[in-house]
Order: sequence, then structure tokens, then C-alpha cells
Amino acid sequence: MLNEGKLARFRCHTRPAYSVDMLLAAVTETIDSNLDNTLRSVDEAVIPRNHLGDHHAEANQPKRAALYFQKARNRSDQVRPVV
Repeated sequence: MLNEGKLARFRCHTRPAYSVDMLLAAVTETIDSNLDNTLRSVDEAVIPRNHLGDHHAEANQPKRAALYFQKARNRSDQVRPVV
């Protein structure tokens, strides 16, 4: 942390100094972007498992369908505490 008169500024080792508001905005933007990417990745893992579950359900294979639906739920449940 740098004290420049009445202003507190923070310096990253690779970037210029940030005011408190700018630092919080940058950190928030990074977190939001990473969270969006994580949620998108989970959707990309859940959707095909649900489609496979639907396919097996339509093919009258309820045990296999239940297996894929459970795999989709498990993947979705992994991020629930984060969201």
C-alpha cells in the first residue's frame, strides 16, 4: 500500500498503482469473469449428461438414464455452494 497524501493506493508487481475504488473494481471484474467461465463450463458438462439420460429414458433403459441424470446432478451440485 502506498500513501500519497490523503490517498491510499495499491501497487501490483506488474501494473501501476490503483486507488482503492479502482482496485476493488478490477478484482470484482476478474471474479465475475472467472465465475461466468466456471458456470459456462459446468453447463457444458451437465447438458450432455442430461441429453444422454433423456436418450436412455426414451430407449426404455431407466437404470442407464438414472445414472446419467445422477452424473449431471453431481456436477451441478459441485458449484452450488459457490453460487
